[in-house]
Amino acid sequence: MARRVRQARKTAALHRLGEMPCEYAAREIIPSIRAAVAISMVERGVSKYRAASILGITPAAITNYVSGKRGGRYVEIILSNPEFRRLIERSGEVLLGDTDPRRKEEVFRSMICAICSRLNKYECNAPYAGGSHARRTLGGAK
Repeated sequence: MARRVRQARKTAALHRLGEMPCEYAAREIIPSIRAAVAISMVERGVSKYRAASILGITPAAITNYVSGKRGGRYVEIILSNPEFRRLIERSGEVLLGDTDPRRKEEVFRSMICAICSRLNKYECNAPYAGGSHARRTLGGAK
């Protein structure tokens, strides 16, 4: 795990040089967040089929996330950090519990932004981390 964490930190530092934060996030961080949510759902006893349906992916993707074959380099960091883990579990609760699809999507997007911003801040102290969008959508969270 330590090797993957070092590699993730090195990559996070390098990404600041040539691309916008959300470009990097779309490629590297968001797949890891999605994998962490899938893993968390399965750990809570949700079937792979139901988790796949909720997340809009295939059951095979869920299997690959759980086995570690897919999901990106940040999954271990997200799941081992108590703050990130709490946000991931809260995201899963929203996806499992809320019945209004628009509200579910809005809250889930806000949580992804919050996790991504906090992960950027945690990983490389990026100046854009914890941006106003994440603070606004989560009611002042930093």
